[in-house]
Amino acid sequence: YQHFVNLREVIKCSAKLLYVIGDSWLSGVYIPTHLLLAKLARNAGFTKCEIRTLRMRNVPRRHRHVIKEYLLIIY
Repeated sequence: YQHFVNLREVIKCSAKLLYVIGDSWLSGVYIPTHLLLAKLARNAGFTKCEIRTLRMRNVPRRHRHVIKEYLLIIY
């Protein structure tokens, strides 16, 4: 959250922030990192957050989960 607050103070109004974010599974629990960061950015005062899926990959067979990589665009 503090990262986004600090950025709001130093970037131009028309600037866009781009982050490549991967979600994860930890001990069988899904962590939607892209959604968590988008929420923090909105709480810090950014008005728009776009999320685009970049790619998907399977993790080892025993876990049977798909890991996705996202592009997070914040402005």
